[in-house]
Amino acid sequence: MVDLFCGVGGFSEGARRAGCRIVLAVDSDATFLETHRRNHPRCTHLLRTLPADVPLPNGGEWHVHASPPCQPVSQANRGACPVERAGAVELAEWYFDLVEATRPTSWSFEQVVTIEIVVALEARRARRPDLFAFAVINFGDHGVPQDRRRLVAGSPGVIARLLRRRGPELCIFDVFPRPPTRHVMNHSTNTPDRVNGGFRPLLAHEHMRHASRRAYTVMASAAMRWVRPSGEVLRSLTPREAARLQTFPPRYHLGEVARRGGVGNAVPVEVARRWMAPEEDAE
Repeated sequence: MVDLFCGVGGFSEGARRAGCRIVLAVDSDATFLETHRRNHPRCTHLLRTLPADVPLPNGGEWHVHASPPCQPVSQANRGACPVERAGAVELAEWYFDLVEATRPTSWSFEQVVTIEIVVALEARRARRPDLFAFAVINFGDHGVPQDRRRLVAGSPGVIARLLRRRGPELCIFDVFPRPPTRHVMNHSTNTPDRVNGGFRPLLAHEHMRHASRRAYTVMASAAMRWVRPSGEVLRSLTPREAARLQTFPPRYHLGEVARRGGVGNAVPVEVARRWMAPEEDAE
């Protein structure tokens, strides 16, 4: 398995747990790459800004995965400029071209839901239905204790396999049986004002969830907070707590600098495991 834009290794760890051998990991962030190295020491690591030439396998059975940076195309990033969005879409197109040119045994891709990338995938699927498939799913439906809506693409068989592997639906209590308090709050500050137009401030209860529900999306830019029922903030979730919501194993090494951004940007380990596991090992 080759992991492009590997980050701290969420997809790699899930693939390893599914029985894959990780042979190459590429990222432009030296700290993230060092974290990946600490957890996958037998893999070749390249500090490289993609798009660039990378030494892909030449023969045999191999899988390639890519999770390009999502902030420029995320709907949560209202400050992203058109140039940044165009660059992110071009990066996805580069990867799709790479898949067509190198023809791995199988491939996968994960990104926030972006209309420009959906349009690009629709065109490729119409031209090459044997090579391109995609879907929009909530990782919370696939064994992850948070709402995390994402665009996934890949070989038709790989996407079909993931879509079959739904459940169980987990909540915050499943990860933290004795949480410091029973509610979490995200960092949203306003919402569209459907009466007067524009935006209005959110009330505390409008961006707060009980621990009997899924968590909000774990983000790279802002940590969720443990709050009291009144909305009083107790504290932010620690990086290790965020990693548990991302289904990283408890002993996965997280670097001091890589923790928040790396954890929030990662593919949840359990989703990657289900994505890559053989049929008999899916559960």
